Amino acid sequence: MDIQQFNSDVVEKLCKRQIIDSDPAIMTGAPVFIGTRVPLQTLFDYIEGEDGLSEFSGDFPHLQIPALQVLETIARVTIERSSGPHRS
Repeated sequence: MDIQQFNSDVVEKLCKRQIIDSDPAIMTGAPVFIGTRVPLQTLFDYIEGEDGLSEFSGDFPHLQIPALQVLETIARVTIERSSGPHRS
């Protein structure tokens, strides 16, 4: 998944929950995990890889909870969209 195509609703919620931040002075504004220089894109790259979240957690143990919060936020937005207004 390319972060450039990532849904702005999700990014907004992640920023509001203080999981990620986007600051032009840090990594040229790429969304990063708060307090780090680890881009959110890195999580997606790992997930797309062979070992996925397990390898990400091993390489960035301090980001285990934030990574799960990212996945939780994506799931919530997806559920909200799929359970939108029901038509009879």
